[in-house]
Amino acid sequence: MIAHVVLYEMRADLDPAARERLEQTVCTTLQSIPSVRRWMVGQRAAIGASYEPMMQPSYEYAAIIEFSDRAGLRDYLEHPLHDELGRLFWSCSARALVFDYEVRDGNVGGA
Repeated sequence: MIAHVVLYEMRADLDPAARERLEQTVCTTLQSIPSVRRWMVGQRAAIGASYEPMMQPSYEYAAIIEFSDRAGLRDYLEHPLHDELGRLFWSCSARALVFDYEVRDGNVGGA
């Protein structure tokens, strides 16, 4: 399985309408592209753990998008809806990190 991991911070001057547009576009895009297996988007949950102050800079938001294989990720990245999402995402983001990981499900066949 491939996990497409996006950590991001929105621009400080981004108005609520633009934030809502980005959120809606993310949801619509991820629901519409067939190769997306599963996706999660959320806001950072600071719990007072000792490692939190070491995470600089901090990224307030994360998106994790799963694909069955590399071909699925490529299909997603080359999809016209992803192009539209990418343009909007980069116009709304102050900074971002994007990484792809080959991962395995630790629950399959486990206790």
